[in-house]
Amino acid sequence: MANALTKVTGNVIDSTTNITAGIITATSFVGSGANLTGVASTDNIRTNTNATFLQNINVTGIVTASGVNVSGVVTATSFSGSGANLTGVASTDNIRTNTNATFLQNINVTGIVTASGANISGVSTFTTVKVGTAATIDSSGVQVGAGKSIRLYGATSGFSDIIAAAGSASTIFTLPANGGSNGQVLSTDGSGALSWINRDPAVGPAFLVTRDTAWSASNGTATKVAFNYEVFDQGGCFDHTTNFRFTPNVAGYYQLSATVTMTGASWSGGYDTIYIYRNGSNWLRGNIHHPSNGNYTATHVSALVEANGSSDYYEIYHEHGNCGTNPLSGITGGFTFFSGSLVQRT
Repeated sequence: MANALTKVTGNVIDSTTNITAGIITATSFVGSGANLTGVASTDNIRTNTNATFLQNINVTGIVTASGVNVSGVVTATSFSGSGANLTGVASTDNIRTNTNATFLQNINVTGIVTASGANISGVSTFTTVKVGTAATIDSSGVQVGAGKSIRLYGATSGFSDIIAAAGSASTIFTLPANGGSNGQVLSTDGSGALSWINRDPAVGPAFLVTRDTAWSASNGTATKVAFNYEVFDQGGCFDHTTNFRFTPNVAGYYQLSATVTMTGASWSGGYDTIYIYRNGSNWLRGNIHHPSNGNYTATHVSALVEANGSSDYYEIYHEHGNCGTNPLSGITGGFTFFSGSLVQRT
């Protein structure tokens, strides 16, 4: 039995030695330390060689060692250093940290990442990423929280926010396949499909047509006026070769005007009528009566009409009565013409 200070430079191997007082200083200890008393729980554990612990280790301080092999469970308030050689770490376990975390390798997460700050220099693969209540990123795309916005910052300063209006309706906008033309703006078809259109809503079909020769008008019968000469035809919507009709390709309101001039007539009191036909039927008319003989008259009609931009079409018909001889409709000086232009889109 030793009661004084004992200093040992080698190993003490003696199962019958009991030291009840004093301090033992040695380069190493071998055996169980289960019966040791007076070991402060806050003392650091240091070793210059590998240490093997067969029981669980609870550490409230810092473990500093070049190699530690533990067959039980290590519980500590923090770990410092690389965990590249750790085994048995479940990939589905949540990773939580109260401070910023820096990951130098790729991260594959099938759960949810919750962190107040994370710096990742590699590539990370997540099933779902939530940024508080502001946004969620998953396989369906990026979802911005209610009342939140998507903010686009300028190259030098300022920003633009995109935010959905409050309401229960859901809308999906589909962008056009190209960048459009200079001056065009985005337009919707009402179902979310966007396309490029001209910025000015009044830009659309416009035309002015007449006849290149005089023609014989029918007495007592409404006859289509064959306007076969185009002064201009913006949009190419007037057929001046076959059907002599205006079929606008833009839905909206159009101002139409037409004049038919009769010359060489021998009137004995009669009438002269010009019609606007819509889709093959009489729609509007202009009329003039002749109380006495004459040899010159001009009948005019003008109206604001609507077209659906696909199938609606307009034509000009003419009729006269009580004429001694069949008159001619002249074009000299533009006396007989048909014109129209878009006023407003619908």
